[in-house]
Amino acid sequence: MQNLKGTVLGFLYIIAMLALVCSSLLFIIFVVRLMDGKDNAKSALIVFSFITIVIAILTKKIKKSRKLVLIGDIDNFILKYAIEHSGLITATDLASETNYSLKEASLHLERNYREGYCNKRLTNDCLIDVYHFKGAVSQKEKEDYINIK
Repeated sequence: MQNLKGTVLGFLYIIAMLALVCSSLLFIIFVVRLMDGKDNAKSALIVFSFITIVIAILTKKIKKSRKLVLIGDIDNFILKYAIEHSGLITATDLASETNYSLKEASLHLERNYREGYCNKRLTNDCLIDVYHFKGAVSQKEKEDYINIK
């Protein structure tokens, strides 16, 4: 469902960008016509100025919404991966399982660390950051906890 929402928002963003380009071109045409004095284009200029501003605002909101959907998708993936691997994940793990680059994967994990969702530890050779999501436990681990109590 999230992927569909991200795709739809991406499509709307493209349409909004095209509409923004078209209204900007019409705005420029009306400014040129107004400066040449060929006709009275003041009212059309005001209308297209308003339309351009509205489309620009909508485009920005669509872009922000799409970014939030994509961040939600990667956060869900990170948690699912962490659950499957005892709460542990590295940027290399994330990059190899998704279409993100190593740098993007590292930034997503670092954001989760800064927001307090996980702890960050270094491997013994101090070369790799390992992120530990304490609350990410598998169903088997949950059942074992129940049996202990």
